[in-house]
Amino acid sequence: EGPIARPKDAMCRAVQAELPGCIAVAILKVTDSSLVGLHHSGEFAGSFEEVVAAVLPGILRSAVVQEFEIRHAEGLGVQPEPAIPEITVSTGFSHQLCLLLSDNEHVLMVVTFRQTVPSDTWNALRSLAPTLQSMMNQ
Repeated sequence: EGPIARPKDAMCRAVQAELPGCIAVAILKVTDSSLVGLHHSGEFAGSFEEVVAAVLPGILRSAVVQEFEIRHAEGLGVQPEPAIPEITVSTGFSHQLCLLLSDNEHVLMVVTFRQTVPSDTWNALRSLAPTLQSMMNQ
């Protein structure tokens, strides 16, 4: 039995090809963290699906990050955003970048090698944003 095919796997493969140093791309639904797309280079122990399922909800729903955002917004006298639009987590081996897509229903997670400069990846993702949304609508 082969790997599970998801509706946006090809989109993830295309995004990975556009990002130097990228080793994985996943697209998840915000509401239930279900995977709708995935592509990776196989550099993870165990199932990458399990890694994403275990890690991404914690990144997106981190009470500490949300509390920080709420307090910062209050200090500025503005309403906090309903969801955090971009998150970067850097670990010893990689950077994980999470981008809330413009439909506010999906998150794109990109994993790069630690040597990759996160701002370069963000610039590339932002330039791909219109294409990403168009691909999500297909």
